Amino acid sequence: MAQLGGAGGTGGTGGSGGTGGTGGTGGTGGTGGTGSLADGFAQPLVLQALWQTRDGIHQAERLEADAGTFQELPLDDPDALVRWEPWVRASVLQTELTEGLRHSATTGAGPADRGFQVQVGPQLLCRLDRPTVAQLAQQLPMVQSWAELREERSSEILAQIDHQTAFWAAITGLHTTRHRFTLEWLNAGLQLAVAVEMRFKHALASPRPVHLSPQVQPIITTPLHSSYPMGHATQAYLVAHALQRLLGWSNDHPGTRQLQRLAARIATNRVVAGVHFPIDAVAGQRLGQALGEYFVACSGLPPAPGQVAGWSPRQLLSDELQSLITEDFVPAPLGQPTATPQAARPLVRAVAKLAWSEWHGPQPMPGSPGGPGHPRPH
Repeated sequence: MAQLGGAGGTGGTGGSGGTGGTGGTGGTGGTGGTGSLADGFAQPLVLQALWQTRDGIHQAERLEADAGTFQELPLDDPDALVRWEPWVRASVLQTELTEGLRHSATTGAGPADRGFQVQVGPQLLCRLDRPTVAQLAQQLPMVQSWAELREERSSEILAQIDHQTAFWAAITGLHTTRHRFTLEWLNAGLQLAVAVEMRFKHALASPRPVHLSPQVQPIITTPLHSSYPMGHATQAYLVAHALQRLLGWSNDHPGTRQLQRLAARIATNRVVAGVHFPIDAVAGQRLGQALGEYFVACSGLPPAPGQVAGWSPRQLLSDELQSLITEDFVPAPLGQPTATPQAARPLVRAVAKLAWSEWHGPQPMPGSPGGPGHPRPH
């Protein structure tokens, strides 16, 4: 999948052998891995040395305790998040982001019975309607024609299979050392996207191009999950939206246009590779935009000035995706416009504030006390 930064932990400590030190940090590590409690000290030599040292220095006849060194925080205090490891924060944020989400099939006669939706409580977040096999077959010539771009885009296709951090960094200056909380925050959004998109993929169970024609012959392995909606598009548009809001860029800022065009190119490259239909990208854009608005609202960041909740099919599409709306092919109705939740989630907001400070220093985050959009206390 297209997760930003992956889930690679700290990359290992590089061994303890001889005088080799800690062996480096092993990469950027993404969200902190799967949560293993085994670190560089968890090996026999260090264990035995710690045991022997403790026996040599502690006084058995005197048990010393200093309970005053630990200060309890209020129950479920968001400020406690900075005490934990990244993978713990990732788990906590994922739980909070998915609380209240409901997935269900739509009911009714006609095209409405081909839909699946996600809601925040009673509020509709996004609905997508599955295209028919006949409609997908109409797109096969487009998949074949886009294959002509494979040679010039092969390096992009490979580099974008899993991690797109370098591509977003090229636009924003995102750095894995300086912006570690930004990466954690973005990965929380990406994990949300994966959870929701996979639920849609399972429900809609749409075939891949190779399932309809042996002439497609993808240049990368076709994933073993549904084609519609496109996961890479969902995640890319969520990241583009989230970074725009975190950096405080307006809708007409040149950086915003670059973020949106990058998201469209990532999505288009999946069609060029032969593993998706173009309509998968359009649906992924819609779901990604919806989840991006939801994620930003959960983080306590306001929408862009002048931005209206909802999505226009012609908004900031690549030329290739634009053609789907303006030419003969008419996709199945994509569904209802998106809605934005009103209240921020306290734990997600706490990490968003840490990410905000990495870009804006001491300037308060919008909506925070003393920050833009929020009156300063008297």
